[in-house]
Amino acid sequence: MHWSPELFTWALLCGIFAISWMSLRLQKNNRPRNIRVAEEVQEMSRMKRAVGYCKDTECEEYSKGVFLLNHGDTFYCSRCRSLGQVEKEVGSHVGDGSVFKEVRVEYNFDAVHNAYRETAIVRDESLWGPCSTYMLMSPLIKTEKRALKVAETVLSNLNRSRDFSDDAIPATTETILSFDDSPEEFNRKLENLRRELEDSPLCRAREENRIATGRKEAP
Repeated sequence: MHWSPELFTWALLCGIFAISWMSLRLQKNNRPRNIRVAEEVQEMSRMKRAVGYCKDTECEEYSKGVFLLNHGDTFYCSRCRSLGQVEKEVGSHVGDGSVFKEVRVEYNFDAVHNAYRETAIVRDESLWGPCSTYMLMSPLIKTEKRALKVAETVLSNLNRSRDFSDDAIPATTETILSFDDSPEEFNRKLENLRRELEDSPLCRAREENRIATGRKEAP
């Protein structure tokens, strides 16, 4: 087979590109698993979730919610094509403390009256010193059981997270330790949780409080 200079150059470039792509994939896959998982959770927390509601009272879809992911501020009803309302999942916090003592979740959104009907509160009374309160407004949560579960998980993740930003809602998923896992998998999850806890705002605040009061750690 006769290779022209142009064909040879094209094949060479394709080979270089393929080798570079494989090298990048290997570098990514060779990173510690806990780093990859942390990045995936962080990426999930950056997703902007919302619900779109039709506001036309004559439409069959009036006040019925449509799940939206990473959506803009404009929503049109798929049935009547009229301009509707976008209710986003929003988080905020009050207080100057790095440790969170309370999480409030407003849920059961009423699209007709444009208001949340109920609030679920989870509080950790064992915490000390200046603490903050986190508030989550979510049109996706409908029941008290789910709201309390989300509030509990958010409180745990907030006090375990090193990086907190008002722009990102904390993860609402838990890390499950199952005795059905293999010993290696169980130990890996346990080690990841230990590292997170050691570098968490909760442990840092406890250490600062211990130094400030001059108390010694219990043996």
